[in-house]
Amino acid sequence: MRYWGISALSHDASLAVVEDGRVVFAGHSDRYSRRKNDPFLHADLLDEAAAFGPPDRIAWYERPLLKKLRLVELTPPSFRLKRNVHRGIGAWLPGAAAPDLAASVQRVVETVLLGAATWAGQQTGSRNLVLSGGLALNCVANSLLAREAGFDHVWILPNPGDAGSSIGAVAAVSGETLAWPGPYLGTPLAGDYPVAELLRALDTNGLVGVANGRGEFGPRALGNRSILADPRPPGMKDKVNEIKGRERFRPFAPVVRAERAHELFDLPVTASPYMQFTAQCRSPADYPAIVHHDGTSRVQTVERAQHPGLYALLEEWESRTGCPVLLNTSLNGRGEPLLNSADDVRRFTGHTGLPVY
Repeated sequence: MRYWGISALSHDASLAVVEDGRVVFAGHSDRYSRRKNDPFLHADLLDEAAAFGPPDRIAWYERPLLKKLRLVELTPPSFRLKRNVHRGIGAWLPGAAAPDLAASVQRVVETVLLGAATWAGQQTGSRNLVLSGGLALNCVANSLLAREAGFDHVWILPNPGDAGSSIGAVAAVSGETLAWPGPYLGTPLAGDYPVAELLRALDTNGLVGVANGRGEFGPRALGNRSILADPRPPGMKDKVNEIKGRERFRPFAPVVRAERAHELFDLPVTASPYMQFTAQCRSPADYPAIVHHDGTSRVQTVERAQHPGLYALLEEWESRTGCPVLLNTSLNGRGEPLLNSADDVRRFTGHTGLPVY
């Protein structure tokens, strides 16, 4: 049985193909249209899905008008949103400084989520917590839940927002437990992982792009559509931000082999393969490009079985330099989705001058 799962007409349209209970493809429309969070299905996405064969059944998420009208309520504690806050709430309290307002909203979110998760654990007796929805991309809140909500294990799909519901729709309609192969489910770019080329570029320039293998399903670059850099030079963060056209204050994430992660970061979970938790960096002065203002880092851990090429790169990088970490950020410019195709890569390289392998 071949299912197509579709999430569209609201935000960040996506399509997933599931064959006999296994996810074999999943992609975002915006990677094809180059319009970030494109709500409409793109013809090239449909064509790529069709290469797996016609669907026997289609699962659609969800009725757009119902989604727009729906209110959110968690009990206990009770929390209700009466308007869509995605576009910001600055007009709600015009005199507030933006950083103070953001910090206050974050604190409220953390309080509500911790109360709801703790209550759920008490009611069910489960030691396992699965988080979904776009709010599950809030790494600071996720880390609080992992530390304080009383669960042994916390798991989050690498695409927990609307786009990830293309997979969830199939699970709901089929009633099956789906086999999860990992996040590399999108458009393929052929060739072996270019470890030697990446090492040469890192040795020469300290940073390089990689576009290889299947694209990541989800908003985070996890090694197949990434900019990688040496995290030790003090000016590296500004250098990468200039290439990406981002504000200078924006931080970047470290990627590290799983067995070295806890030596370097105070992680609240055993592993963080999808870059979903923050942790205090134990030696922030050694890796200034991947440490936030509060001394934390949004960590990606890598096991050999998860990504052999990226693991080998990290292993050889540490052998050559003594540094067990690389900076990892998404291969894209400001306001655009992750690069998807070889044409996207050529345009990006022509615009930025950054070599991409």
